[in-house]
Amino acid sequence: MRTHASKMGKRLAGAACALALLAGVCQAGERPRIDPATGLIIPAPSCTALAASARAQATLPASAPVARMVVGNGRLPLMSAPDEHCAEPGLFVIPGDSLNVKAEQGAYALVVYTNPRTHARAEGWVHNDRLAVIVDDND
Repeated sequence: MRTHASKMGKRLAGAACALALLAGVCQAGERPRIDPATGLIIPAPSCTALAASARAQATLPASAPVARMVVGNGRLPLMSAPDEHCAEPGLFVIPGDSLNVKAEQGAYALVVYTNPRTHARAEGWVHNDRLAVIVDDND
């Protein structure tokens, strides 16, 4: 029975996404927010608009070193804008990863991650509270 309920929930979520897109409540690639109390779709701000606004309001990091290390437990999702609903599916960093902070806005930082093996780069917003300054032992 639990499996059936899980499948039904996925179908309903998929239907909610399709309806939200048709109604213009969200854009393609964005997930609508569902109010758990009412089950109604909550209009979500556009991640594209949020990203543009955040970049315009962002400041350079306050401290001189811009290199940071991911701390804490579990994956840290990269977001296209500083908002939980703008998490990029499958794009994340893990504790111990080194990031370069490009800008900060409120509780978020715009970071660049470079994979040390492939040199592929990814950019996104993350929560500041999961970043720690990398200390150089040579100082």
